[in-house]
Amino acid sequence: TGWQPKAALPLLIRAVEGICKKTGEKNPSEKLQNMVFGGYNKKIDNPRTPCDWLTRDEKIVDAYVAHPLCGFTPACGLLRDMMKGIYYIEQEKNLKNMKKHLPVFFIAGGDDPVGGYGEGVRQAAEAFRKHGMKHVDVHIYPLCRHEIHNEINRQDIYKDLADWIEKVI
Repeated sequence: TGWQPKAALPLLIRAVEGICKKTGEKNPSEKLQNMVFGGYNKKIDNPRTPCDWLTRDEKIVDAYVAHPLCGFTPACGLLRDMMKGIYYIEQEKNLKNMKKHLPVFFIAGGDDPVGGYGEGVRQAAEAFRKHGMKHVDVHIYPLCRHEIHNEINRQDIYKDLADWIEKVI
């Protein structure tokens, strides 16, 4: 979960669409890969792999890097559609149309670059509240990275999630 600046996302989508037209939407683009994911390791001291931003659990990172279906450069069209999906989610009219009674639990790592190190997650939760969602909870786990379900303290996270589900059901 994250939240993108209103002005930045349309510009990013246009850039991605331009690369899609040039490269082909079914083809990967290293340039696009670096543009979207390239800076994710920048706050990690001495990263071992390009994927250390995923979790502090080195065994999980190593398994991810070794797996043939993980770590690939995605097709341009996939990244374009992902950006368009983020844009869709952040639109006022779509936020207003959410079912206000449904409980939402935003959980993320405080060291997750995708969620803006917690800030983007908090912005998303605030946008939900602003548009009338009645039950919005947020828990940012300090030091945790992107895949909190694969973090070294994942049992605590599983317990918190189970407790939240019990509370809202």
